[in-house]
Amino acid sequence: MKPSDLSNLLSQAIPARMPVLIKGAPGVGKTDIVTQACQATGTELVVSHPVVDEPVDYKGMPAIKDDHAEFLPFGSLRRLIEAQHPTVYFMDDLGQAPPTVQAAAMQLILARRINGYQVSGQVTFIAATNRKKDKAGVSGILEPVKSRFVTIVELEPDLDDWIRWAALNSVPAELIAFIRFRPQLLFEFAPSVDMTNSPCPRTVHNVARLMALGLSGQHGCPGRLRQPYSR
Repeated sequence: MKPSDLSNLLSQAIPARMPVLIKGAPGVGKTDIVTQACQATGTELVVSHPVVDEPVDYKGMPAIKDDHAEFLPFGSLRRLIEAQHPTVYFMDDLGQAPPTVQAAAMQLILARRINGYQVSGQVTFIAATNRKKDKAGVSGILEPVKSRFVTIVELEPDLDDWIRWAALNSVPAELIAFIRFRPQLLFEFAPSVDMTNSPCPRTVHNVARLMALGLSGQHGCPGRLRQPYSR
């Protein structure tokens, strides 16, 4: 699915409260498209990173209340319970999260209830992940977690979509012209253990950021665009 098609899907799925899982290579724009879809639909965005979360982040913190123990929601979980306005809870890099965290999140996505607390009807769950072949630390997603999403879509870069985006985001005209001339360099992802980057929309955009600094080739700005640098 190209970026414009994903944007259209999210613009319909978010108001309908339908959870969507987006997969794709690093740097193809998954997070940016979700952010833009939230802006377009007037939806608040809460971003989580399950890879650094703990199960208690999705279950609540055990605490003594009166004469008994309860799980008390805190942080983002409390925001999901108390949301009064349309809200997207975006789980970025879900495939890198340990199974215990995925299992805790699974209850929220489908049952929308955990430990006696109900998730607000204003909340839509969206998640994104790299693929195992991308060598991005993805161990996989539990089968019951995958089936909680109404659809799983793969995002792939598209030259025409990127050119439209670049023209609206101050990408230098010469860089746009170069990518038109060498379209394969918009996305030539080849994961490696070496300290090198592959061309992708993120790294091409970082070339644009370097060019905006006005640096010459001898002072650090890439003289060639074959291997755009990223942060």
